[in-house]
Amino acid sequence: MENEEIEIKLDLQNLTNYKNLLQYFDNRGETSRLQNYFFDDKSFSLGSKGLVLRIRIKGDKAVMTLKGRKKKSPVELAIRREIEEEIPIESAILAIKEGFSRDKIPARIRDEIEKGINLKVAEKFLFFETSRTEIPWSSGELNLILEIDRTYYPDGTEDYELEIELADKKEVTRIMGQIKGLLSKIHIPLVFQHESKFARAVNKTRFEKNTRYVEMKDSNSNSN
Repeated sequence: MENEEIEIKLDLQNLTNYKNLLQYFDNRGETSRLQNYFFDDKSFSLGSKGLVLRIRIKGDKAVMTLKGRKKKSPVELAIRREIEEEIPIESAILAIKEGFSRDKIPARIRDEIEKGINLKVAEKFLFFETSRTEIPWSSGELNLILEIDRTYYPDGTEDYELEIELADKKEVTRIMGQIKGLLSKIHIPLVFQHESKFARAVNKTRFEKNTRYVEMKDSNSNSN
């Protein structure tokens, strides 16, 4: 599936705000564990072109996603093109352990990569895990899914985030008005998160003397 991902991302700043938001909704909603693995070759060919290749495991399902650069957008939004394909869980586990060759990438993702990159073998280079609670929320005529995230990084740190996915960027003004009202009730400040989880994980990881990796950090600061 190919689509344009349009999201509002808010930094909940601390564990107290995260817990207060969940408690406001009486801790209802569905919580899932998202294991996020990122792949590239040894030269970081994908990253140097502003691309991110991820395998996400949720329960017994695995999805491979290719994400592009963030598009120019209002400050409230993160917009990027992405291609998603479900893959067998067994293939995902093997890829995490051993990496994978180009022929193991789903055709639509492979075709997009091959427009500008000769990727032969990809290996896992980064991982983090997110506990995501999805809560349906209605306010006026709006019916949204709030994604409340607690993300655990390999260095032992964690952070907290609220994400709302939009069908149309024209909705942002109306939705932001409702979100501001919601957070005000819980005494949580409105702080936009301009850095993706991926970028935050990169910043916590040391890759010594790798110019292309530095380029990848700079170009993908908004690729979740």
